[in-house]
Amino acid sequence: MKRAVLVILCVIAVPVFAVSATTKISVAKSSSAAVTTLGAPPLYPGSVRDLAVESETLTYLFANGHELGTSRTVISTAAIVYVTGDAPESVFAFYTKKLGAVPGDQVDKSKPRSWSQATGLKPGDTKQPAAWINTHQYATAAKKAMLAKSGRPKLATGEWLEHSTIDWAVVEEDGTQTEYFLYVWDKSFNDEGTAYKQKSVICVETNHFKAYVDPEAGKAAAEKAKAEKAAATMDIGVPIFPGSVYMKDISSAKQYIFDSEEDAAKAADFYRGQEGFKKMMEMPGVYIFKGPSCMVQVQSAPVPGVETRIVIMKQ
Repeated sequence: MKRAVLVILCVIAVPVFAVSATTKISVAKSSSAAVTTLGAPPLYPGSVRDLAVESETLTYLFANGHELGTSRTVISTAAIVYVTGDAPESVFAFYTKKLGAVPGDQVDKSKPRSWSQATGLKPGDTKQPAAWINTHQYATAAKKAMLAKSGRPKLATGEWLEHSTIDWAVVEEDGTQTEYFLYVWDKSFNDEGTAYKQKSVICVETNHFKAYVDPEAGKAAAEKAKAEKAAATMDIGVPIFPGSVYMKDISSAKQYIFDSEEDAAKAADFYRGQEGFKKMMEMPGVYIFKGPSCMVQVQSAPVPGVETRIVIMKQ
């Protein structure tokens, strides 16, 4: 799901809520439920839920929404809104610290942040929270005067926060993915921008998706399953180690090659237990057996990416 690209401390952030026309109603209903999914942020101290502001915020998010990508299937979505009289800079600092968020223009390679990378994470892994900020630097002179008079804390850049977003994601134990967006907005000005009363809005958006399957990975898995099934039903007059994959491209009429993700010792035990098979040689990572009208070699890690290779040579 694409979001507006926000440049730290300089570009206005426009949050986007990705829903389809048929999803909007369910989202509005689900927003009344507490966000309890793994990875949800803590409640800001003293903040309260405001249904009127929530309704206004949801309408705004929907108005700026895009269709969900075809690569992921949504299970549920929710958006909950809280308000506080504290300065947005203080609220943002609280969540940045609690979530361990890094500036949005930085990438920690050990913690993938983009969904194209995050789809390869294992269950329980988390995408590094990224913080995106824009400020009141383009505010009118009148607004800046009111901000200065308010006594609000400033950001490290010497400016006041207008909008901010912290986004992160987790891969659940069942393989599903939950994507979070936490928005902190300054709502201290009236609609005309002529009056000021300190107020911050906190919106927690949660999108829960079915486990993502990369098209290429899915294709490879299907091909592997097909090869395993073919190997299980092959009749070459020699027992085939269960679960191994027939490597047709490097095999021949007299030499059948199979790869397995199991340990070589386990494959060796399989052939050691077959009737009529006798161990001819054993050394670290290599086992050779003589069977009825065949020779079988079991080798550990013969090439990068292959755990065990089994070569059956017919005589």
